[in-house]
Amino acid sequence: MGNRILGRWRKEDKERDEKFPKVVISNAPDLETGVNRLGTAPDYFAELFADVLAENLALDRDEVKINHVYKGGNIIRHFGNPDKNTRLRKILHGREIFALQVEFNRSFYLNEVNQMAYRSKIKFVRNALMSTLKKVAKFVSDLPMAEEESEQ
Repeated sequence: MGNRILGRWRKEDKERDEKFPKVVISNAPDLETGVNRLGTAPDYFAELFADVLAENLALDRDEVKINHVYKGGNIIRHFGNPDKNTRLRKILHGREIFALQVEFNRSFYLNEVNQMAYRSKIKFVRNALMSTLKKVAKFVSDLPMAEEESEQ
């Protein structure tokens, strides 16, 4: 996704009337993935991920949208739903998994006119994404597991 609609030739490219957000995070909110849960990740998790990612990318939080433009594609619907993915369910050993789809606006890391990548921006985005994953993983690993909650 980007702010230009690409044609076969550069001269056929057109600017979009409405600019895409810098980042779109999706959790397939219309997909039933468990008891009393829609989506491949709860809303609080998507919000946390968006907050941390915006901070790591030095973006205003309103430049990171959740389920805006896209609500999650086939990959997230397949891999983010362990109830219907026996291989993933086997790997998880009964633990819950959250899945998000993250899409970056091409203009964030690519010159849309000549289609050349900005290497420094790609590295920056990759590092920000990895930092976000580590911080969010730490947060989630500190949460009590469902089994622990039921014992208390």
